[in-house]
Amino acid sequence: MAYQLSPLNVTYDPTGAGSARVYTIVNDSDAPIAIEVRAEQRIIDIDGNEVNQDGSAYFSIQPNRMIIRPDSTQLVRVQYRGPQTVTRERVDVVPRR
Repeated sequence: MAYQLSPLNVTYDPTGAGSARVYTIVNDSDAPIAIEVRAEQRIIDIDGNEVNQDGSAYFSIQPNRMIIRPDSTQLVRVQYRGPQTVTRERVDVVPRR
């Protein structure tokens, strides 16, 4: 698994220019890689266990599936589409191979 994602940590505004971000995924290997990007809602239960639930209702991700050629870069645009009033951290954007 030889890819890099940047930025690693992003805060979204509920509206305006800060509600959209661009991520860069770099395949620095010598083979193509398949990547799926999705939004997940992280929930920590009372025992400290992490449970992930679908967070796609909160974000639009374009493209959300891609094959990145060796030594290539792919830009991914993510737009927050959730409620305009946010009182706590809710969702993570997660790339997976």
